[in-house]
Amino acid sequence: MAAALTALLSACGSGGGGGISNPADARIGVSPGRIDSGDRVSVEARVLGITEDRILVKIRYPNQLSYVRGSYVLSSGLLSDSDGPDIRASDTSNTYLVDDIDLAELGIEDDEPIYINFELLGTDDLPSGMVELDVDINGRRDEGINFDITDPRFDAQSDSSVGIGPAPSPTPEEEE
Repeated sequence: MAAALTALLSACGSGGGGGISNPADARIGVSPGRIDSGDRVSVEARVLGITEDRILVKIRYPNQLSYVRGSYVLSSGLLSDSDGPDIRASDTSNTYLVDDIDLAELGIEDDEPIYINFELLGTDDLPSGMVELDVDINGRRDEGINFDITDPRFDAQSDSSVGIGPAPSPTPEEEE
């Protein structure tokens, strides 16, 4: 399964990058890409080339998917942390998993990639949806976690498609 996710991650996503606008390169993959309601998908997020000491990793997915408690693992080098995300919040259409990562506090070197793996459960039909990843700079620890569900400031750096239920039927034009 890990090899399939790694292959999927190298082929998916919409970019991202270091520099001023993005504090890291970000990639996300979902496997499998289509499930039945009641089945699970595995999600792997990779954060590489981190340019800041403290980052906010935000993952957004449709509300037809539900986070599987206890499945969240953050790892980098010898570190493996399964405490789960710092924030899980939903609006009317999406759920956000948010993790505040202080590299020094966790003993992560800025050249070490960070991996986040977890599972989502399909709860309702979704012909086509996206699981998305955004990495932002987060302020000082004493300022708390810079996330507000009413203004999530989310611009996907990487995304991966997911569907729940039967695959949509092709239109007559698509069949030709």
